[in-house]
Amino acid sequence: MLLSGVASVTKNLQDRQYVLQLKSKGALFNAGPLVGAEAAHRGAKALGKVTLVAMDNDALRKLSAEDPQVGYPIGWNLCRLSIDQHERQIEHHLAATSPAAV
Repeated sequence: MLLSGVASVTKNLQDRQYVLQLKSKGALFNAGPLVGAEAAHRGAKALGKVTLVAMDNDALRKLSAEDPQVGYPIGWNLCRLSIDQHERQIEHHLAATSPAAV
């Protein structure tokens, strides 16, 4: 999770790197593996100074298995953060493509 700064979500195609999105505070990167999904085939690149929190997937899964009362709320909150992020992206894209914005 990005705590401060700006990062770009990138995709490499052939010899070029494309910027797909710019992300700021609160953005999650590659959250899928935390809930059992495969890793995304995209990268992220810091654009200047950033502060972030990285999670150890294996340690989180182990904690969840050993103590579901701790692991379940952590997993739930990560899912909620990811859903919130996707909802903001949808709202941004709808606003950018609405007839009033064009």
